[in-house]
Amino acid sequence: MQVFFSTVVRGAPMEHAGELIMLDWATKKIQARVPIFPTDPPVDDQNTRGGGRGGRGIALLRDELFVASYHTLHGFDYRLKPTRTITHPNFAGLHEIKLVEDGIWTSSTALGQVQKIDFTGKTLAEWWAHDDPVVQKEFQPEPITIDKTADNRTAYLNNFSKVHLNNVEIADGRIYVCFNHHGAVLRLFPTEIISRDPSLKGCHNGVVAGDEFLINDSHNHTVVVLDLATGKVKRRINLI
Repeated sequence: MQVFFSTVVRGAPMEHAGELIMLDWATKKIQARVPIFPTDPPVDDQNTRGGGRGGRGIALLRDELFVASYHTLHGFDYRLKPTRTITHPNFAGLHEIKLVEDGIWTSSTALGQVQKIDFTGKTLAEWWAHDDPVVQKEFQPEPITIDKTADNRTAYLNNFSKVHLNNVEIADGRIYVCFNHHGAVLRLFPTEIISRDPSLKGCHNGVVAGDEFLINDSHNHTVVVLDLATGKVKRRINLI
């Protein structure tokens, strides 16, 4: 079995700040690795902690995989040879991505936006957190003005959305996102707040598993198991 994962190296120069790695799980040997960084356009990010650096979410297709950098989906075959790239004017601060039958859902953290694109980069559906009445009422986010028709790929490196939407997941035809800054999980179309808990602040990489939502809490080195029916934390799995 091959396992693919991406990395971010904090404080490193952009071109050395992350990789896509293929690991043989049985032997724990690295079989291939390639650097991941945005090039077209280049990203001049002064945030040494992360920002525009490194690899993000991964989507596996039948004969190809995509890994996200700050504003681009980089395509590779299963030997990590480049195949193609997909970008979009509203890819900015890409984090998690999710494959569906007719495309890929992406989360643009800098814009507080999720969208579904087809495999050419055309937008099929989208949701903007700062425009949503439920989000405006319940979270009162710091306003951000976005020209959705402009090329926003490098426009929000400093003036970015503070809800820190960094996840997109799909289950039973519904979309789930995490607000890292607020410790919240939302279900979209229509918008519902599933959970809002101060202990979830910093949450990311949420995955639906049956009637539970599994969230990575890297600050405390745990996986949080959330009950989707009640929005309550059922248990925490310590990873140390």
